[in-house]
Order: sequence, then C-alpha cells, then structure tokens
Amino acid sequence: MIGDPTAEEIKIKIGSAYPLAQELRMEFVKGPGWAGLPKSIEITSEEIREALAGPVLSQTAEKALQRFGGNTSELAATLSSEGITLNGGGRASAG
Repeated sequence: MIGDPTAEEIKIKIGSAYPLAQELRMEFVKGPGWAGLPKSIEITSEEIREALAGPVLSQTAEKALQRFGGNTSELAATLSSEGITLNGGGRASAG
C-alpha cells in the first residue's frame, strides 16, 4: 500500500498509456519491511501501464460517447462491434 502523493508521483514520472520505446523504472521507499526497516521497491512503467489500462479505457470510451451524443446505446453497440480509431494530441481538456 502506498499513499496518494506517492502514487501520483509514480504516475507522473513513469506512467504511460502506451508502450514506451524505452521502458522506465523508478525506485521508491515504502513503509517498514519484514525487519521493521524501510523497504526500497522498484516499479516499472510497464507495471504502471497495466494498472492504468482499465481506467484509461473506461474514461476514453465515456468521453467518446459524450462527444458523439445522440443514441448512446446504439453508438455503444456499433463501437463494440466495429471498434473505433482515435488520434490526436495528448492535451487534457476540462469536462
């Protein structure tokens, strides 16, 4: 278990939704280990990507449905059967 600030730091430093040309690693100090001393842990960008996969996919699908509007159940069925290709920049937008 890690706290929110540590999770956010890891996400910002080595997180990615797409495989990187050069995978990243980060070492951080976690709470007490078996002997009661702080334990150092190494985590990779691949592990972070795996953890982010569900939320990224869910939020992407939700935003796409909101953007296209209309009959979302019909659109969802079409996207599910035919798929969708998204492209564009990595700029975050509010709302």
